[in-house]
Amino acid sequence: MLTAGRFIIILLIFGVAAHIFLGGGLSFISDYHIWRPIIESTKQEVILTHYINSSSDQNVTEVLSNNERRSTNTASVDSPVNIRSKVYNPFTSGIVSSELTDVYSTINKSIAVGSINRSAEVYIRNVTVSDAGVNIDSAAVNTATDMQSNKRLFGNKTSSVCEVIPDFQMARQNFSLVRCPVIPPGLVGPIKVWYDEPTFEEIERLNPYLELGGHGKPNSCQSRHRVAIIVPYRDREAHLRILLHNLHSLLTKQQLDYAIFVVEQHENETFNRAKLMNVGYVEAMKLYDWQCFVFHDVDLLAEDDRNIYSCPDQPRHMSVAVNKFQYKLPYGSIFGGVCAMRTEHFLKINGFSNSYWGWGGEDDDLSMRVTSVGYKIMRYPLEIARYQMIMHKSEAKNPVNRCRYDLLAKTTFRQQTDGISSLKYECDDLRFLPLFTHIKVKLLEQESKAQLREEGFEKC
Repeated sequence: MLTAGRFIIILLIFGVAAHIFLGGGLSFISDYHIWRPIIESTKQEVILTHYINSSSDQNVTEVLSNNERRSTNTASVDSPVNIRSKVYNPFTSGIVSSELTDVYSTINKSIAVGSINRSAEVYIRNVTVSDAGVNIDSAAVNTATDMQSNKRLFGNKTSSVCEVIPDFQMARQNFSLVRCPVIPPGLVGPIKVWYDEPTFEEIERLNPYLELGGHGKPNSCQSRHRVAIIVPYRDREAHLRILLHNLHSLLTKQQLDYAIFVVEQHENETFNRAKLMNVGYVEAMKLYDWQCFVFHDVDLLAEDDRNIYSCPDQPRHMSVAVNKFQYKLPYGSIFGGVCAMRTEHFLKINGFSNSYWGWGGEDDDLSMRVTSVGYKIMRYPLEIARYQMIMHKSEAKNPVNRCRYDLLAKTTFRQQTDGISSLKYECDDLRFLPLFTHIKVKLLEQESKAQLREEGFEKC
């Protein structure tokens, strides 16, 4: 008679045998691959490709250089790399950004990943096709079409970067772990704010637990919050390094499942903070099922680790007491600096307005959007929601917005037609760096301002 115990043992033996026979013991991990298309001007460099040997729990490293593949294990590896061997040349995952001067070192980390669904493990985005002179064979086209996440793989948009991106879905938490405590242990209250300017490499060494894209999560418990941090950015590299130095440490202590998205405005356009926030929301939602978004200026540093970067049942204004304003709330409806909203909150208010070019008005517009649909702005007490502002000079490309009061007068009237629902931009580059996901965009200023003038906003 076949008992339940014997049946389970037979199933386990069969599963192990099938896994070895079908998979060769190796599972492909896509988190740390990036390729450029083969273009004459593209420099070819070396990339480290990581596999995990599921039979022995030992990592296997394959070195790829100029289309040569020399594996340290002779087992056949079924991976998307192999079908693209004639299409792409690899370059190092140590990325030199055209805007960020520090060089990232090549990643070589040990990764423990469970079973991987190969049909969903790799996504392709921002691929240059005919305009870049890249010939893609049918096998690669079929696979890429099945796996691409933003439905723009073979559209008319031309970009110069093709990436295999880290699949945050694949890196989901271990649900066998207990949930993290409601109040994270180890919070101390007031914390030191670091103003030194470490290099990106130095910050990376301080945060070895991070996954590519600046994705962190606790390893001892299941986080209660999935949080995307959106940072609008241009020409403030020193401030960005200071923020990353302080912020990663804080978010780790708060036991969040989080990632930082730095959205950089490209080209010689007037700065549009609010539109960059909208871009960050849209691009982040393509990668992961985020529950909460924190919209965070690059020059604000939290002073208290009890200021939890999560989203309650109402939108939260987080930078309540800032040293620039003598740690007092400037006015009751303020909603700028750092604020947090649940995904459903942000969609209901249609995100930020896209129309505020230059300094001022967009945060008050957002506050009006929040209250107009019935939400209330929540705040921690002044002694907890404290921030220091990194002092800086006014930016020439961020002049005072002359039409901000005209726009504010029409906020509720324009709310449903000006925001996420009308967002237009061009994504020039998207890179998954060790400390953050870097999104570089053009915001189409002239097209936007022409539309505003047609609506009667002649000062815009």
